[in-house]
Amino acid sequence: MAEVCLKRQSMSAKKILRKWLAHILDISKTMCLARQEV
Repeated sequence: MAEVCLKRQSMSAKKILRKWLAHILDISKTMCLARQEV
């Protein structure tokens, strides 16, 4: 049971990390666009 829980937690952690990475990439893209506009 504990192993299954750990596997689920690691999967959710990976999903959260991917969401964060995508969010950071989006922010960096908008920052780059803002710099180009100036």
